[in-house]
Amino acid sequence: MSASPLLEIEDLAVAFDTEDGTLRAVDGVSLTVREGEAAAVVGESGSGKSVTALAVMGLLAAPPARVERGRIRYRGTELLDLDPKRRRALGGRELSMIYQDSMASLNPSMTVGRQIAQVVRNHRGGSRTAALSRAAELLELVGIPDPRARLGSYPHQLSGGQRQRVLIGLALACEPRLLIADEPTTALDVTVQAQIIELVARLRAELGMAVMWITHDLGVVAGLVDSVAVMYAGRIVERAPVRALFAQPRHPYTAGLLRSLPGLDGPRRRLVPIPGGLPDLTRPIEHCAFAPRCEHAVPECLHSVPELLPVREAHEAACLRTDEVAAGAGRTPPAPAAAEGDGQ
Repeated sequence: MSASPLLEIEDLAVAFDTEDGTLRAVDGVSLTVREGEAAAVVGESGSGKSVTALAVMGLLAAPPARVERGRIRYRGTELLDLDPKRRRALGGRELSMIYQDSMASLNPSMTVGRQIAQVVRNHRGGSRTAALSRAAELLELVGIPDPRARLGSYPHQLSGGQRQRVLIGLALACEPRLLIADEPTTALDVTVQAQIIELVARLRAELGMAVMWITHDLGVVAGLVDSVAVMYAGRIVERAPVRALFAQPRHPYTAGLLRSLPGLDGPRRRLVPIPGGLPDLTRPIEHCAFAPRCEHAVPECLHSVPELLPVREAHEAACLRTDEVAAGAGRTPPAPAAAEGDGQ
C-alpha cells in the first residue's frame, strides 16, 4: 500500500507583475509528495520550480507575486486559506526549507547558535539554555566539528560547506515532516556538494521525513529520489518514477537534459546542449512551449498546449511525440547508496 499524501499541489498558478507585463512563472502545476517519499522537481533556471517551493512555504513577496489559482494542501489542510500567523507556525514546525545561498539566508550579525536557538524557542518554547543545547545537538547532527564551540561563530567565520550544514540544522530544528531542499549545493565545490547531498539523504533515512529536491541537475537526484517531475516554462512536462524516467524519457526536454549529463561509464561522448532558451513568459503561450527548441516538433505542436497524459504505468508526459522520444536511448541511474535507506 502506498503512503498517504503529505503535500498536494493542484493546478497552482503564480504570476508576477513586472514592467513588461504579467509574468506567469507557474501555470497549472499539480504534484503530490507522500509520507516519507523523496521527490524531485527538475528544470533549468526560470522553469518555475523554486517559485513553486516558495508558494508552498508561503514566502512569495506580494506584490509583485500573486497566486492566481490553485490549491496547496498539507495533510489535508488548505495552506492558502490559513491566516499568516498559522501559516508561519506550520511552516517552521512541520514544513521546512533549505535555501540556495547560505550567506543571504543567515543573519550576519547573529551567531549561528543564537539563530538556531531562536527558531527552536519560537516554535517550541523553553529556556534559552535548553534552546542552545538543542542547537548544539543539531550542529552535531549535521556534522559540524566541535559543535558547542561553533555556537558562538558568526556565518562569515564558517566555510561555505559549514554554512550550508548550519542551514540544514536550522531546517531540521523542529523535526519537520517535509523538507524542501532548493538547490542546496549551489556555489559549493563538487566535494562539498557530494557531502551535503549524502547528509540530506542520510538524515531523511534516519528521521523518516519526506524530501522534495529542487534542482536543475538530473544527475544529482538520480540515486536519491523515488519520483521526478520535470518542469519547463512554468508547467510540468513529464512525471515518472526515477528509473523509468532515466531508462525511457517520454518528453524531448527530459531527453535533452539527460543527453547533457556527463557520464563516467561507457565510451567517451560529446555532451549535447539543448539549443535556444526559455520562452518569454510575459506573453501568452498557446502551443507547446518547448516546440521551438524541439528536434521532434511537427506543425501540430504549434496549434495547442499538450496535456500531461499517461504514457505508461505511473508515467505521464505532455507531448504529442512520446513514442518518437522513447525510441531514443535513455540512461540508467546509478544504484542508490546505502545511506539512502530502504525507501529508494
